[in-house]
Amino acid sequence: MAGSPAARVLVTAAGAPGCPRLIRALREAGYGVVGTDMNPRSAAAQQCDAFAAVPPGDDPGFVDAMRRATAELEADVVFPTSSSEVVAWSHARDAFPVPVMVGPPAGVEAASDKGATFALADRLGIPHPRTIQVEDVDAFAAAARELGYPARRVAIKPTQAKGSRGMRILEAGSSRRDGLLKLRPGEHAPETLEGVIEILAGGPFPPYIVQEYLAGPEETVDAICWRGELLLPMTRTREAIRAGLAMDFTLIDRPQEVAHSATLAEALGTDYFLSVQFKGGRLMEINPRVSTIVYAPDINPPALAVGLALGRCDADSVRALRDRVPIGRRAIRYFDQLEIG
Repeated sequence: MAGSPAARVLVTAAGAPGCPRLIRALREAGYGVVGTDMNPRSAAAQQCDAFAAVPPGDDPGFVDAMRRATAELEADVVFPTSSSEVVAWSHARDAFPVPVMVGPPAGVEAASDKGATFALADRLGIPHPRTIQVEDVDAFAAAARELGYPARRVAIKPTQAKGSRGMRILEAGSSRRDGLLKLRPGEHAPETLEGVIEILAGGPFPPYIVQEYLAGPEETVDAICWRGELLLPMTRTREAIRAGLAMDFTLIDRPQEVAHSATLAEALGTDYFLSVQFKGGRLMEINPRVSTIVYAPDINPPALAVGLALGRCDADSVRALRDRVPIGRRAIRYFDQLEIG
């Protein structure tokens, strides 16, 4: 599928680490690419055909700023890439002047809120760790102990967070000294329950979920969806973490995880992209946006999704690619740099 050079895709948060490859993929399909980012010094300002700085996605003026940017950059479709934007976009999409590649509000909100995510998984019978949502320090401590702490590891996560912020493992006897001296930047040592309570007691308590610790490999189903149907799933490993980002991925065959993801996509009414993370075969989280992509010679997911948004391809043509996903294909991220001026 090739796009018309006249069609311009506006990639949001275009300075994010995964966007240079996404931008290149859209250009390979014949699309023009313009971008926005909250950082005016972002490399995206050089990598896109045109660029505008906008407020962050949770700013009250974000949608109005994006409406102006869409007009100024002459965009034909908006391609959101950031978790911090998707809820705002889901509420704005139906009244926006061009198609916005995000799902409907109810589904996006349920996928973005970890408490709601696991309540949905429980209702649908999707395997997941036992999860307790808490609203204060006392309930937090009680939940950790109910799940086995200090004899067992326990995971904690804010209900609203981006990029694993606030996520930690509770492990009795863990040493902050060892974490300081032995771990690389971007790695987090386990915390003790007492140490986390000391931090959280110092201000307003952010709603958290407390979960069983999951062992086993991390695997993610990344999919193009349309009207709640999982059209094109591509399941990958997640390896070699650096500075908080996964850097090494391999496409694998996991029919059961794909089936669970299809059930979730239908319940959420998902459009465009859905990323569903599993660990040890149990649900970890859902991201209702584009995530890391392992590109194949004849499968260009960003361009396919733009084609759906612009009516240049249909669900049947995307669905027909499922049997052509190259199991075993690997993607490696690496750092690059750009000189300007």
